Amino acid sequence: MNKQCVNWALVCLLSGAALAAQAGSVAVVGTGSSASKLTPEQAAAIFLMRMKSLPGAGQAQLVVVASSKSELLSVIGKTDDQASAIWARQVFTGGGVPPVEVSTAAEAKKVLANPNAMALIDASEVAPATMKVLCSF
Repeated sequence: MNKQCVNWALVCLLSGAALAAQAGSVAVVGTGSSASKLTPEQAAAIFLMRMKSLPGAGQAQLVVVASSKSELLSVIGKTDDQASAIWARQVFTGGGVPPVEVSTAAEAKKVLANPNAMALIDASEVAPATMKVLCSF
């Protein structure tokens, strides 16, 4: 009986860890945006400014919630210094504007009123009434 309890506890623990690992971050737009889906590769290209606009929408205005910044760096495959250098080069050459960093998902929600805005937020902070998920990481 004790062995069964231990096995069930282990299964529950591992299931909970798997669900937590799936939460991660998501790329979202406001419900007024015409953008519908992105692959993680497309989202990374947009945050690296290799793609200037959201598919089906205009030039992307990028927002990152501070708590998701490490996830962004993982998605784009760059360190903080490398990402800063890429964004600085884009600004210097007139190629784009770096992502705006906000402290909360509520602040990102305000920016998402722009139909060309895309934000990277924690999956648990998605508000379906005002946000559409383009892809998960």
